[in-house]
Amino acid sequence: MDESVKLKLGQGETRSVKIGRGVRQGCCLSPILFNLYSEYRTKEGLEGFGDFQIGGQLIRSVKYTEDLVLVPKEATVIQGMTDRLTEVGRCGMEINVDRSKLITISRQPSPVPVMIAQKQPENVEYFNYLHSMITNDAKCTREIKSKIAMSQTAFNTKTLFASKLYLNFGKKLVKCYILEYRFVWC
Repeated sequence: MDESVKLKLGQGETRSVKIGRGVRQGCCLSPILFNLYSEYRTKEGLEGFGDFQIGGQLIRSVKYTEDLVLVPKEATVIQGMTDRLTEVGRCGMEINVDRSKLITISRQPSPVPVMIAQKQPENVEYFNYLHSMITNDAKCTREIKSKIAMSQTAFNTKTLFASKLYLNFGKKLVKCYILEYRFVWC
């Protein structure tokens, strides 16, 4: 593997640098190079798949850091997509089957039989992605209930007015609301 790279900086280029194995952890170029490489490999792997459109834009995948969400229009296409990504990824990017999840979003969701490296990823009814709960029926009720439960737990701790400092702050806060109410309605 005899490859080299040059970076464009403003009007000029850096000298050619030979690529060994990866980039030092913590290097400021590391996430940029990872994004460039993963974008190239994903485009190469998903070329010719799917015609799922949102607002006139063709969507094949959604990426955030090292996560990749495949968005096929039909469930039958997903096996071809994963096979192609596995084939393209042999150059250094591999799919971690143990961390992979499958979800079918539909009115009548059913498990999708997909094999990745002779293993079947787990079919799930819901999962959290970027702090949003995605469910197989595409409804928000489970996420709303989860957020309400988290809020109730936070308010039930009662640590806000536990000390004298917070008690005085609470009194001032109540006075502020009473004054605001008087000025608006009187």
